Amino acid sequence: MVCLTPYGLVLVGLIWGVTNPLMEEGSKEKSNKKESSDIDVGSLFKTLTNWRFILPYAVNQGGSGLYYYLLSSASLSVAPVVSNSIAFLATYFVENKIKKLPFTTNGLLGIGLMIVGVLLCTCLLYTSDAADDLLCVDLGGRRIIKKK
Repeated sequence: MVCLTPYGLVLVGLIWGVTNPLMEEGSKEKSNKKESSDIDVGSLFKTLTNWRFILPYAVNQGGSGLYYYLLSSASLSVAPVVSNSIAFLATYFVENKIKKLPFTTNGLLGIGLMIVGVLLCTCLLYTSDAADDLLCVDLGGRRIIKKK
């Protein structure tokens, strides 16, 4: 049986990362008013009835539901790291594409270091979790699969 939890966590990260910049774009009001931190009922109503905000929001909440479902079978030390890192990566690329911003060397270097960190963290935590189950682990921390 194949464990789909890691793929599900990557999917959640992609959903969150893509929908966050889309929700930001959808929540922008098309008017000549000066930007202020005050929220009035009219602008809130316009945002909540704007399909460019509601559709990404609904998809984002679906990703959150999937995330909570996957937490039942995922390691709590790995799940947030994987999903939030993938979300950050996807947000960086989608936001740069939407706003037509160039991809900077520092941004790409940061993404690369984040990926290396996530891989190291995930592999180390997986090995640590596997080592807790002493009957099914060899000396290198690898799981032993018994054939029936």
